[in-house]
Amino acid sequence: MRRFASIDAPAEVVRQVFIDFVRWPEWMPGVQEVTILEASDDHAVLDVLHHQFGQSFHIKQRCRSESDGLRQSQIKGRFRSWESRWRFVTPPEGEGTTVSCEMQLDPGLVAWILPRRVLRGFLDRLFEDCLAGATAQARILTDTAEAEAAGETLLQVFETDAGLEFWIEGQRFFVER
Repeated sequence: MRRFASIDAPAEVVRQVFIDFVRWPEWMPGVQEVTILEASDDHAVLDVLHHQFGQSFHIKQRCRSESDGLRQSQIKGRFRSWESRWRFVTPPEGEGTTVSCEMQLDPGLVAWILPRRVLRGFLDRLFEDCLAGATAQARILTDTAEAEAAGETLLQVFETDAGLEFWIEGQRFFVER
């Protein structure tokens, strides 16, 4: 599977959204909690609690930050195996970021439960929802950086699935529902 989309934010901001693992539950669909098990400058091993199809489950995954993106691979989880590569590239026009996701997936026993077309539809919706969340998160980072650069005092309030996110003078506060 390979998908492309655009986000109206600089590539470095989009990359930062994706590699800020502890904030995934704020915007990434289905992610409830992220625990960093190992970390270095360019890689991390995560335990990610997901909630999909009315069930909660853990996925242990390896993430490797790259200059133009992020690689993820399952260590232990629901599928036999999966690996994804996210790329964040400034298009030739120089506006925004082209985001691509390439995923290699072996569903294993999940294929017995979900027909391939249902799984593919789910992954398509997951990509779209992920991009919508990343776009909102990139907008927050961009707006906050612009306000700080302008030296303005700014209050921003954003509604998320988990609650309200407040930004006051560049500092983030969160109130759960």
